[in-house]
Amino acid sequence: MLRVSKRAEYGLIATAALAVEPGIRMSVRTLAERYTLPQRLLAEVMKDLQHGGLVEGQRGVNGGYRLSVPAEKLTVRRVFRILEGPLGVAQCSVGEFVEPSFCEQEQTCPIHDPINRIHSEIDGLLARMTVGEMARPAQEARA
Repeated sequence: MLRVSKRAEYGLIATAALAVEPGIRMSVRTLAERYTLPQRLLAEVMKDLQHGGLVEGQRGVNGGYRLSVPAEKLTVRRVFRILEGPLGVAQCSVGEFVEPSFCEQEQTCPIHDPINRIHSEIDGLLARMTVGEMARPAQEARA
């Protein structure tokens, strides 16, 4: 089963929440309470997103995080790559990150090409979908 990790899930929740209220800083505590997320893990995720250049953080009473990339330009794939590294639906399907001799069965494997097509489709979808799109239902509900 393909499954999004908790880190990636929390990163998407947080970036979508920040997209709903652009320019407003939100603390980890506020995000954790609002979406019932573990504060400690969310804090780690936010630091990784900050190091990846997707959010900017400010300490202090009025501190918190906000997006540093417009939500409509921030792809789900970019969030995933910062939090999890390259996508792979199988060990041999992580595209440009695979060493040439990584898969011993590549020459005879009956699923090599289909798995790579699946990988390409999923990767393409994640590259096209933005955090802004994910946040849109929440923005419409607030209006």
